[in-house]
Amino acid sequence: MDINPRTSRRRVLQFGAAALPLAALGSTLPSLVQTASAVPNATGTLRMPAETDRHIRTYMAWPALSSVWGSGLAAVRRDIAEVAHVISRYEPVVVLARPGQVADARYRCGPGAYYGIQVIDIPNDDLWIRDFGPTFVVAPGAVAGVDTNFNGWGKAGTKFAQPFANDAAAARTLLAER
Repeated sequence: MDINPRTSRRRVLQFGAAALPLAALGSTLPSLVQTASAVPNATGTLRMPAETDRHIRTYMAWPALSSVWGSGLAAVRRDIAEVAHVISRYEPVVVLARPGQVADARYRCGPGAYYGIQVIDIPNDDLWIRDFGPTFVVAPGAVAGVDTNFNGWGKAGTKFAQPFANDAAAARTLLAER
């Protein structure tokens, strides 16, 4: 099966990320899959872990736009900071935030964190990082991040569309920096 960098999330999931052999990652999918960390001799089949599987950190995104959240933006930011604090009791948390919002996110997320909450400067448009962030797949000795080329849920040109250019670039940026 030929997979190109513009492959949709749906197509990757239909094909089954669990069925992709780790050996196929090399030059076949250079812009679709980027290795976050790997052991050179890792073998096995990549699989997408269940949401309930153990993991080493949680990624979140700072709510960025009042055009999305309206007058509720402050409350949504407060809630995101509270969720980050609770998660930080169990594992490190990384929050993506726009450059002009990093200081505010650090201020709101900083005090009281157990394992720590790191706020990094990666622009985003909304907080739904599960939709636009990398999807991680694993094999014995390896972790890879998949950038599924987020497209704003295909709502461009409809009344339901909202800004997503920063979200579309966030997974690629995060994987390149990690």
